[in-house]
Amino acid sequence: MSGEAPPIAQLVPHEPPMRWLRRVVAHAGEETTCEAFVSDLAPLHDARGAAPGYAALELAAQCVSAHARLVAAEAGPPRIGFLLGARRYDVHVAKLEPEQRLLVRVKRLWGGESGPVSFETEVRDAATGALLAGGRISCFTPSS
Repeated sequence: MSGEAPPIAQLVPHEPPMRWLRRVVAHAGEETTCEAFVSDLAPLHDARGAAPGYAALELAAQCVSAHARLVAAEAGPPRIGFLLGARRYDVHVAKLEPEQRLLVRVKRLWGGESGPVSFETEVRDAATGALLAGGRISCFTPSS
């Protein structure tokens, strides 16, 4: 990625409180890494401010959306895509802790700008590097 990425609102078609990524921290070729904070997952918070570990799957899907927009040939608003499923996707924690900073990385394995596409994903604790969740997800983007 040369220069700074566009604001996440231009890359992910969700509105707060369901837009959970803060920004793109790295993008090159088939790989994108985004930053997220558990504090932004407010709709899922428990009494302590923690969120369920399975929220990592949605974080990965939103990072796929950001990646797709960064590599899209045409300009304009982000297109709607659909999460089709997860394969060998493991969540290693029951909870994402309050105030935790997360790094969400996706790498495209196959597929194009429209139709089916597959990504390898991982969600890590930014402070420790611990793998919190990850695996392969499949998505679909309509052609228009």
